Amino acid sequence: DAIARIRAALPGSEIVNLSQRDVAAPAAMLTDRQQEILGHLLDGLSNKEIARKLGLSHFTVRNHVSNILRMMGFNCRRTMRRALGSRSSRAGYPPRLVA
Repeated sequence: DAIARIRAALPGSEIVNLSQRDVAAPAAMLTDRQQEILGHLLDGLSNKEIARKLGLSHFTVRNHVSNILRMMGFNCRRTMRRALGSRSSRAGYPPRLVA
């Protein structure tokens, strides 16, 4: 699903103009787990939320996120979400109110 989002963001091309970085090729090299985490990142979930969903340590998720961003050539998840498009209405990561 994450790969499909990347391809949709790049109609007719395999390259997105982010300092001429090839984004689709590194995404294809991600492991299944990293692709799953990338999908949750595009949904706007935090590392802790992803960890809870997948039954992982948030430290493990942090490491996966760092590797994903590095492999895809992004400095931060916000830049990645802007380039690839968000699947969530949570743009900007607004705080949540808990009753």
